[in-house]
Amino acid sequence: MNKTININLGGIFFHIDETAYQKMKRYLEAIRRSLSDDPQGRDEIIADIESRISELLSEKVKDARQVVSESDIDEIIAVMGQPEDYMVDEELFTDDSGKNYTRSRPTQKKLFRDGDDKFLGGVSSGIAHYFGVDAIWIRLAWLVLAFGFGFGFIVYPILWILLPEAKTTAEKLQMEGEPVNITNIEKKIRAELEDVSERVKGAATDVSDAVKEGYENVSSSLKKKDLKKHQNRAKSGLQDLIEVLGKIITTFLMVIGKFIGAVLVIVAVALLISLIITLVTTGTVDFMGADYLFDGNFQFINPTNVPIWIFSLLLLILIGIPFLMLFFLGLFILSSKSKILSRTSKFVLLGIWLIALLGAIYIVVRQGAEFAHDGLSIEKNALTVMPTDTLNIKMVDDEALSNYNYFRHRSGFRKVLDANDIAKFYSNDLRVNIKMSDSTEAYVKIKKEASGRTRLVAKENAEKIEYSYQKLGNTLSLNGYFLVDSETAFRNQEIWITLYIPKGQVVYFDETLGRFLDYKLKTARDMYRNDMSLHYFKMTGDGLACLDCDESDYWDTEDTKDNDGVDVNINDEGLNVKVNNNGEKVEVKLDEEGVKVKKN
Repeated sequence: MNKTININLGGIFFHIDETAYQKMKRYLEAIRRSLSDDPQGRDEIIADIESRISELLSEKVKDARQVVSESDIDEIIAVMGQPEDYMVDEELFTDDSGKNYTRSRPTQKKLFRDGDDKFLGGVSSGIAHYFGVDAIWIRLAWLVLAFGFGFGFIVYPILWILLPEAKTTAEKLQMEGEPVNITNIEKKIRAELEDVSERVKGAATDVSDAVKEGYENVSSSLKKKDLKKHQNRAKSGLQDLIEVLGKIITTFLMVIGKFIGAVLVIVAVALLISLIITLVTTGTVDFMGADYLFDGNFQFINPTNVPIWIFSLLLLILIGIPFLMLFFLGLFILSSKSKILSRTSKFVLLGIWLIALLGAIYIVVRQGAEFAHDGLSIEKNALTVMPTDTLNIKMVDDEALSNYNYFRHRSGFRKVLDANDIAKFYSNDLRVNIKMSDSTEAYVKIKKEASGRTRLVAKENAEKIEYSYQKLGNTLSLNGYFLVDSETAFRNQEIWITLYIPKGQVVYFDETLGRFLDYKLKTARDMYRNDMSLHYFKMTGDGLACLDCDESDYWDTEDTKDNDGVDVNINDEGLNVKVNNNGEKVEVKLDEEGVKVKKN
């Protein structure tokens, strides 16, 4: 049994056993000692080597809990190269295993942007490295695609965004197709340091020569005329270079600007046409009294019954005017000499837009006020049940109202016609709970909830919810739906039904009840509520105890009590995940009500 160590390598966290850690430590120390004679860039070289090792280990470690072993380190050393290739003393890292490392294998090229050789974003240089050609040919190909076919202006920015820039030494080596090992990393960094050193030396020499030349020219009065000519010549050449570069940049920016202007015009026109057709059609239909085409469902976001055509007009102004300004901006970019809008027109449009914004804010505030308070309406009714009888409980639906193929709990509303052909809104947003009665009598409590602009209005909205149930003999038929009128619909209405059963009373759950049971339902043993249908239960002090269930109906069965594992169940009700870890059980349920976590 080996001890494990937690390390941070290249900014990534790893678990590694002690033997593997010592081997990798000796390996890195040997490399550092081999660089001690020339400390320039040593820290950067070591950092890149650690980053590459971290990258290779990340490819091997698939799980955060996986421990890096000695064999993994052997494979890493084989990829990075033999120790003797880097002038490293073998006794610093050779272990008792006598492992012979092989040469590093070639690295496959990866596509990056070359930030060291770029004209704009380095895309052309990166592609040139990938295909092994000179960058000038790729740049010429972009010019052909841009000005010959037109889509080069689109593809190049996309590649600029998607392709990462080769910043680290390892990434630069991968871009060039070189093996990412210690030798190449060291060579690359030393070459970059030498290049920087040469540039600094060259710049210093140029400055020194310029100062010396200036001093000699100033001290010699006979050369003033030649000096003036020389300066004019240098100034003329520099001006020519700047002018050429300026023309190239100006032309490029002009082409980009025209392209942006064309895009703005096309997008603005397309969106304006779509917006006008949609909103004008919607508003006109409502203004002409044909709002029945919407089937009344627009009240979901319009509880205050604001006419739909007002909504359409406000949205048309609030969204349409900004897009109209984008359209004019695109025209101005394409032709800056033309005067498209006067200052007066701009202020008029701004005034109309601000008025529409204030109107929209007023409507939103009014809409939100309808949900400012919550109200309750509670009904309690006795149930006549003999202690020796079994109470059958089921949920019923009215197919003439719902016409649902699958009867279950739903939180939305649906417009229907009741038995008197009056428009109502139908909902299945109700839950059923069974608790032990505080007496020897059974009774049912129906709690109706709704929202409103005041507490009184919210309570009135709750009282207006239409709900009923029926008890015939030993069968209790609960309606699996409720109705609300058109004036009070969409006010967060829901119903909570609680049956209070005396201790010792036996109940039977119909197959329709499971989809409406409350997730807080208390049972003597853990059962998923959908599994409680078609079973007999007896009320006890610990909750409902199943009388005809076998061990497979419980998720805390004796067979699985001591077995670790994860059980995932996906059905129409949602997702149910049960986790057992050394006797600690957690159940996570995800359904239309949200996420519920139960821990034992």
